[in-house]
Amino acid sequence: MGKNCSGCRYFYEEKVHHHPRLMISEEEYDAFQKELQDFEEWLEENLHREIDIHGVVDGIKPLFKKRVYEKGNGFSFSGFLIIFKQLYFGKDLMEDHVYARVSSRTYASLKLGQGDVVTARATLLLDRGRLVLKKLRRIDIEARGEPPFWDESKALVARETATHMPAQPEGCMQCPFGALVDVEDLRNGQTKKYRQLYCLRGMPHFLACDLYSHYSDSDENLDESPPNSAACTTRKVNVAGKT
Repeated sequence: MGKNCSGCRYFYEEKVHHHPRLMISEEEYDAFQKELQDFEEWLEENLHREIDIHGVVDGIKPLFKKRVYEKGNGFSFSGFLIIFKQLYFGKDLMEDHVYARVSSRTYASLKLGQGDVVTARATLLLDRGRLVLKKLRRIDIEARGEPPFWDESKALVARETATHMPAQPEGCMQCPFGALVDVEDLRNGQTKKYRQLYCLRGMPHFLACDLYSHYSDSDENLDESPPNSAACTTRKVNVAGKT
């Protein structure tokens, strides 16, 4: 409005106040708060420390990093990302995705595939919402699953043919060819960090992909609106004996 509008006889101002309202019961909210507190205490106790891990490999994807400069982009291959849907840390069960970063040499020697049962020691990190393991050692593959699909040569080919997906549909996130790439944007004298989704098959659009329906929920909303970056990731830590 203009600077003189408030004095105009036609001016009408309506003030709207928004207040947060609890959409669940008090009991559910208290249980959530307790679970969150337990997780934060567990994280504080284990973060940046070496710990025994045990779990089944759910998937493996090449690990890429992207740097955005004023006059171009750099896209580098930096190893592989081992994905667990749930993982034991000692006797504590983490019922959420955990990721392990391994070098190309380590991956080639282990020949990991989906379904492999792995026991190791690793250091736990928190990377912008992700639980990430590094420095894996004393690695023991207790049982074998599927043969490995990726190797360094395939990853380097995928780096050249990968296409950026502006949206992040769930089907692409679950697909073995959908890779979230860590991006460092160095333009304008500032460093911004975020992630972008790339299709390692080089598909121009997720709706044109013949694999998409296999990995997506049939009830998924297929619009191209960006995901809510503030959305919570559900994690649950259960103290349980390893079977």
